[in-house]
Amino acid sequence: MVSSLRSTYLLSSILGGIALFTAGTAQAQSAFDGLWSVQIISQAGSCGQGSVTYPVRIVRGFVQNAGTMNAYVAGRVNRSGAVSVSVSSGGQQAHGSGRLSGYGGAGRWASPTNGCSGYWRAVRQG
Repeated sequence: MVSSLRSTYLLSSILGGIALFTAGTAQAQSAFDGLWSVQIISQAGSCGQGSVTYPVRIVRGFVQNAGTMNAYVAGRVNRSGAVSVSVSSGGQQAHGSGRLSGYGGAGRWASPTNGCSGYWRAVRQG
């Protein structure tokens, strides 16, 4: 139970680290549209060290939660692949940024609500 609660806390805390997506003009269809698998790695702060993998969907340049966790995901990816995202769940928030290319990407994230930070890696799934 403690392990399960810690995993849920870690995921909700660092999901914001998904860090996927920045302001830019969304097109009718983005070159980055589709399902992405994002590995979120915690490096510092009260989240401890560890990683979680979570699905994200990009539709017309907008980032959406594609998993089963109840989290609000708001982000964008611009034409050049620069990304910025904010994630909130249960009073926890996280923000991140980075860059996507054709089939992968990476960036950094931080949670101001609990002082966690780390990096993320993404792989296109479809």
